This record gives sequence, structure tokens and C-alpha cells, in this order.
Amino acid sequence: MKSLIFLMSFLVFAQDQASSTNKKYTKAYLEKISKRYKGQTEFARQTYLAASSNDEVGRASGRMSKNSENREIQEADVFKVGEDGSKELFLLNSYRGFQVISFKNGASNPEIIGRLPLYNQYSSEMYFDKDNNTVFVLNTEYDYSYNYWNSNYYTKVYQIDVSDSRKPKLVSTQTIGGYLEASRMVGDVLYVVTESWDRSERKAAVTSLKLVENKMKQIDSQELHSKNVYVNQINVLKKNQKYYILTSRSNWSMNEGYVDLYDITSKEGKIKKVQTVKTKGRVNERSQMFLHQKHIVTVTNFRKDRRDLAKIAVEAFPMKETKNILTSSKDKYLVLRDTNGLNASLQDVRVSDNLLYTFWVPANNIDPFDLVDMSDLKNGLKYLGRLEFDGWVSKAFPMTYKGKKYVLGLGEVIPATSEQDVRYPQAKIFEIIKTDKGYKHVDVETLTMNSERVRSALNSEDKYFEIMSKGNGKFDVLFPVTFLGKRWRDNKNGAKIVEVNLSKGSLDEGQKIVGDSRWLKRVFLNKEIDKINTFSDKELSTFGSTQDSKGFANALSVLELARNIIDFKITSSTTGVQIIKNESNVELREVSLENVDAEKKNVLKRMTIPGNPIYKKITSEKAVFIMAKFSKSYASDDKYPDYKNSKDLLGLYKLTFDLEKFKVTQRSKKAISIKNLSTYVNVQDFKLKNTLLLNIGKSFVKVKDNDFSLLYIDKNSCKGYFVEKRRRYGYQPTNLYQINEKLLKTKEIVVEPVDKKKNDYRNYGFTYMAELSVNDKKISCSKSINIPGNPVDVIDNILLTTSGYNYGGFRPSYEYASSVRRFPGYYYSNQETYSLSVKRKVATLMDKIKTDLVSNKFSENKYLTHNSKEGRFDIWSITQDGEFISRPRYIRETQGKNLVKTIKKNNQMFLVLNKKNVMDLYSLDTLSNEIEKKSIKSKFDKESSNVSEYVYNIRNMTLSDDSNKLYVSQGMYGLLELELE
Repeated sequence: MKSLIFLMSFLVFAQDQASSTNKKYTKAYLEKISKRYKGQTEFARQTYLAASSNDEVGRASGRMSKNSENREIQEADVFKVGEDGSKELFLLNSYRGFQVISFKNGASNPEIIGRLPLYNQYSSEMYFDKDNNTVFVLNTEYDYSYNYWNSNYYTKVYQIDVSDSRKPKLVSTQTIGGYLEASRMVGDVLYVVTESWDRSERKAAVTSLKLVENKMKQIDSQELHSKNVYVNQINVLKKNQKYYILTSRSNWSMNEGYVDLYDITSKEGKIKKVQTVKTKGRVNERSQMFLHQKHIVTVTNFRKDRRDLAKIAVEAFPMKETKNILTSSKDKYLVLRDTNGLNASLQDVRVSDNLLYTFWVPANNIDPFDLVDMSDLKNGLKYLGRLEFDGWVSKAFPMTYKGKKYVLGLGEVIPATSEQDVRYPQAKIFEIIKTDKGYKHVDVETLTMNSERVRSALNSEDKYFEIMSKGNGKFDVLFPVTFLGKRWRDNKNGAKIVEVNLSKGSLDEGQKIVGDSRWLKRVFLNKEIDKINTFSDKELSTFGSTQDSKGFANALSVLELARNIIDFKITSSTTGVQIIKNESNVELREVSLENVDAEKKNVLKRMTIPGNPIYKKITSEKAVFIMAKFSKSYASDDKYPDYKNSKDLLGLYKLTFDLEKFKVTQRSKKAISIKNLSTYVNVQDFKLKNTLLLNIGKSFVKVKDNDFSLLYIDKNSCKGYFVEKRRRYGYQPTNLYQINEKLLKTKEIVVEPVDKKKNDYRNYGFTYMAELSVNDKKISCSKSINIPGNPVDVIDNILLTTSGYNYGGFRPSYEYASSVRRFPGYYYSNQETYSLSVKRKVATLMDKIKTDLVSNKFSENKYLTHNSKEGRFDIWSITQDGEFISRPRYIRETQGKNLVKTIKKNNQMFLVLNKKNVMDLYSLDTLSNEIEKKSIKSKFDKESSNVSEYVYNIRNMTLSDDSNKLYVSQGMYGLLELELE
């Protein structure tokens, strides 16, 4: 009965709710019920709506109408809001690829519901076609072979079906030659501008792609140029039911530029060249070129030559189809310049009806705001006047309220009383007033934001700014800044909000947004949840309306998007453990083997070990970590007054972790004082019998059982091997090698020939090696031996060394011959491997081969190499006389592939090769030396025998006990599960 009453009441409520949405509320009443008071029965809330303006202030919705007369122009971004009402967000993550985030459980409880591993390489952007439930991802990618533009770079477009957002599916791809410069989507046609500058002839083109039967198809391509210039900007706009692309091109000088006009009205994607105009200077932002009254209008910074003062040129060119390059006539050309003889730096250009707003700044930081009338371009441009004010405006937004014209300006100001070059962000309101004599502009209000030190990013593209209307002439303006800390590493990216009230002509400082990650890709308003998000490759933060005492917005949620997986271990038949390294701790996460790449929300157990990991040893049963914490105190150095000695206290913590039981079983700690230790130091570890030796900075710490002790170096026996050098980031340990139970150190002595000729810059280095002996208190060195290269292995008393990369003679090139005429140049030769007999502290060369032999050792005296060019594996053995003998195996299908990793399991070695995005796996039987290709499949590519995965940063690989699955730890790229057949 209670359930029935509840159901009936719910239905009544639903009916009331549906009918209430049809009521016509007054603004005053809505304002009233948006507040909370006793006895209230109707409840509204303020929300953000996109502001409308004449100058792209609002964000393009992305709705792509199939009506060719009303095609929406969409701009690319690294995020896209999902379909209306879906509460979804699409992200382009450099580490994890394409990600789908759902807010269906509320803004404080987001989750990752879908992913596709399409990783960013260089420039990368995304579009969302809502009508077709399709996402387009554009990447600039690199190939070792040249494309048809004689360049290594190409642009790849990925088409992703998101009709089931939990299982995004790659539908098709398109490849376009050149580096991605810019793109736009108009309706269902994607226009891509690519460029190549890898060779002496530079090229650029605009290419159109269209969905045909749910697959991308290239429709047209037009060459933009093949000259020694660059594409600067593109602008896509609609005029009188027609669509156009404006592209600008120039070199690095400011004495000329070009703007090309293309007609893209064809709904099929055809591109038609209209004309080219030559400008006085260079177009740096898309707002500097536009169409007005059947004219191309450009605003550029220019100078005739390097000695000339920089000025601003406003030019108008009649639109007409012609192959001739047009220049502006005198009546359609204005020059804006500083009257005090200072250089003019163009900041921003905006249009409102027939008025042109131009903001620029001279060296005295007093910004002129110039007003130009474009109401009669047939008869030319009319200059209306100048308004000067302190500071400058870098970004301007025209607005209208109750028939009045305003401009909101965002910029910076340097206070006159400032002793240092300190800049503060400032916001300004200007009003454009129409009088009997024409228009004039006045300064209404200024807000200087000096509450904390920030660095503004006001020269960013328009999409980095949010204009959020609250009605009645009120706006919130969000713009990106960096909040500066005492040290650069304490800087944090975020945004500031300025509250604008045009009805009162007032400006107030609103909330401040700080992302939890140091490097943010975007700060934006998510209209699906009416909340502000900050997005980095590591985290997505969502902010509410509350703030702390300093005005910083409180985060409702922080969603982890990527984590640094350095290893993975199988702990039972059903579970495994992700080993994750963060900036100041190590985290262990237990996961199901059915979901090894589980996100943070879906793991079974978690444990965090605080500190900086400087040593780790992880098996399937247990993990041993040595963590470090640093503290510093500084004191003056009498010998070097400008240099500060530091007394460093190093806290060392050893923890043994039982992975199966998921708990710490042993723990010990000790504090050790080390002089001049750098927190950036690279730590080396060496295992010697029952002792672990850590090289921390220039100090050695011995770890035996659970005890730590500091060792000193015997300077007499180790003379020249451990040289103290003052470096900015401390001493970095180098040239220490461990072979079996022996620890070796090398040093190099450089010798100049006594008969060295003038302009001969060649010297010669001798490498010496000594064995280190370690006792309870000190490290001693044995007698030195002169060897070629660096020690790498010992086989039956035969020492193997590799040469590293040696200098050789330079073969002069005609192109660069002038740079090598005075003295000979050098190049690096390939590595070599040497076998040496060492008797009575003298090394004798026995044999050599031109390859790095010992990278992949699979038995006591056998090594594996791979020749990518020939597709050949060589299995090397070494005779008692030190001779290298190879047994080649030709696997032609491995030509062009690189051997990136080997894994040993019982009597098998698994060989991991990759080419571009594809990874292959081969098994080598260490008894028969037979090589066999394995079929592999991944979670994201179950239809193919190859794995179309970008595999970066392979930290570790773990094979299952039955060798049927391979788990690849890829650092920030996550954990890849491969099925072997």
C-alpha cells in the first residue's frame, strides 16, 4: 500500500514538474526562488548559458545539420561534450588515448566508461559529429620512410563510432601528407590544412574529408603553396549562405604576407580557389583576417625592413575570382602607428557590425585602442579615433546590452610603483557611444587582479576563454593563468574568473580555479553538468560553486585518467598487482586478472608507500622497496663564497611487501647524513652476494639485511676514478658496471698528440678499468687495466667490452661544405664488441665484431642479435680462443622491424619486435635455437592476428605461468594484456 501511495505521489510530482516547465516565469520571481528561504515550495537554481556575440564568443555546439544552407562550423579541441542529456565527456589523452567519461552518477562521482588506444604524437585534436555519433581524431605522426611530400610527417584522421560510448569502435582511417597545421569541420565535411617543411621545398594543402556510407572519403585537395613560407592561420566563416576558408601564409619577416580565399560552399566537400591577396605584414591570429561587405579585410603588424619601426596595417581587398595577386589600394589602406617613435605590437582585432576594434601596444605599455569605420568599404576605410590607457589588452570580446555596445578587454598592467617587472592581469570595460558626429569609445571600468602572483595566457586561442552569461547584463569570464609558487616546480595551472555587470558597468574578481595536476591542457565549462572542469593527461577535476577563504574553488571530484605503471606481477590464479610510481610514493593495486588494466575505481585493494623509491626488487611473491626522504640545510663554503654547501639528511626506509597477502611483512629505517646531495640524483644499485650497494649521489650506502651504513672511498687506490665536480644538479654517478659478483669502474684519460697540427681538433682517449672491493667501511680499487670500450660480460675468463660510439672521419656534403672547410668534422661510428684475454693486469684483444653483441643474452655463452635491414637473427657463441661465431636465422618478415625486448621463461626466450604501431612476438627455443612466430591478440583488436597498438615505454613484461598471456607495463600508457596463441 505504501508503495502504491509513493508511486501515485511520484506520478503527480512528475505531472506538476512537466507542467511547471511550461510556465512563463518573470526574472524577479526566478531570482527569488533561486535563493533558499523557509516555507519555499518552488526551487530554481542559477546556471550558466553560453553568451552570444558577434565575434565567436560562444563555443560552437558541434551540432551538424545536414541542411547545406545551415551547416555549423565546429572548432577542434582536446575535449568534446557528449550528446545533449548524455552527461558524457570525450577526452583526448596523450597517455591513454581516447577516453569517455560519464557524469550520470553526479558531478562528484565521474567514471571512465570507455577507451580506445589512439595516442597523441605531436599536434592532435578532435571533433564530435553528434548527428552521426562519430568522433574524428587528428594526429600528426612520424614515419621513418618518406611520404609523397618527401617528408617524414603525415597527418592521420581516425573515425570512431561512439553510438555505444562504453565500447568506442575504430571504423576507418585516412592519411594525409604533411604536418597538421589547422582544421575545421563544416557540417559533415572535415577540412584539414597540412604542411611540410622537412626539405628545401615547402608545401601546404587543404584537404576535405566527408562521411560517405559511414566511412571517411577524401573528396578534394587544393595546394595552398609550394614556396619558402609557412601557413600561419586559417579562418572559416559564413557569408550570405556561402562558406569560405581564409588561410594566411608568410615567412619569419614582417614585410609581407599572403591570404588565400577558398569557397567551400559545396556540401559535397569540393574546394574552389577564389583569389590571393598580398598584405603589408604577417597575420598571426585568425581574427586578423575576415570578410566584410564583399571585401577581404586584414589587420597585420608590418615593417619595411629591420631598421623600420613596426606599425599596424588595416587593408581591404575586393572579393573577386582572379588568378592575379591583389594588393590594397591607397583608399582602402590605413596605417596605425605610435606617435612617439615606438614599435607597435598588435594584440587583438575584433569586429562589431561595421566597427573594427584594434588593440596594440608600444614599448611604453600604454595601449592604444583604435576605432575604424568599415560601413562603406567601397569608398574605403575611415579612422574614427584612439583611446589610450595604462597597460594593454590582449583579448577583447564585443558585447551588447540594451542596444548599447561594449567591449570587455583582458590584458595586463605593470604598476608604476613596482620595483620589479611585475605584471598583474587586468580587465576593462569600454563603451562604444554613437554621437551626431559618429562613434567614440570611452573607458568605463578597470579591475586590476593583484591578490597573488600569476602569469596570464591571454594570447591563447579564443577556445581557451569562456563567456558565461547569467542574464540581466551579467557575465562570468574565465581565462587561463598560471599561479606562481616560490619555485618553478610549485607553479600550478588554472584559471581566474572575472564577474562582469554591464548594467552597473562594474567588474569584480570571482573564483580562482587550480587544477590538481601541474600541467593542464584545458579549463572549460562542461555544459552537461553546469560545472567547470580542469583537464590534464593525468586528472580530470570538477569544481562546484563553493570556495575557500582565499577565493579558490573547491573541487567536487578528482578523477584519475592515467597512472605510471612500472611493473605488474601475477599473485594468484585470479589476481595480480599493479606497481605504480608517483612523484612522492609507490602505490600497489590488486586487480582481477580479467581486468588487469583496471582504473583506480575498479581495483580490489590499494596500499601507498610514502617516499621516493630508489630501489625495487619485485618477484611474484614479494616486493622489496627502499624509499628515501630528503631534507636540506645550507652553509657557506669558505673556499667558494658564491657556492653553498648543503648538509643533507637522507632518510632510508626498507619495506618488504607480501604481494599475495597484500601486506608489509618487514620494515626498517635509518637516517644518514650525506654532503651536497641533490634530489635530482640518479641512484644506481648493485647486488653483491648478500649485500646491496646503492650509489646515491657521490656516496655509497651498503644495505645488509635491514641495516644501512655509509661507505667512504679509498682515495689512494681509487685515484682518478671518483672525481668530484660541482654541478648544478649534483654529482651523477657514471661508468660503474657489474658483471656477476664483480663491481667495475672505468675512467678515461684524454691525450693530445705531441705532433698535433694546427686546426686539428682530434684528441685520443684511453679507458682504464679497476675492480672495486667492498668491506664494512670503505671501497677500494684494484690496479688499473687499459681496455677498449666498456666492460659488459665475462665468459670463461674472457672479458667482453663494447666500444660505445666512436668518432670517425667526416664525409663532406656539398650543401654544408662551407661549414667544414676550416677543419675536419666528425661523425659517430657503429658499436663494436671485443673479446679480451686478461692476464697479469694486461688486456689482449682476441676478436671483434661490428655489432653490439651482449644486449640479449639467453644462455651462459650465447647471445642474440637482430639485423632489421636483412630480417636476420644471429645466435652468437664464443670459443675458448675468444672467437665470435654466429648461426644466422633468416626471418624475412622481420625486415624493417626493431627488436625492443626479450623475456626468458624456462627454455624459451620471447622476442618482442615492433614496427610503427604494430607489435610482433617470436619464441626462441634455447635448446634447439628454433625461432617461431606467435599469434597475439589484444583487448582492443580481437579481430586481427597483429596488435595495432602504440607500445611506448615498455617498462616490464610479465608472462603467465602457462605462457598464454603477456602483460606489458607501459608506464603512463597503462597495462596491455596480450593473448598468445
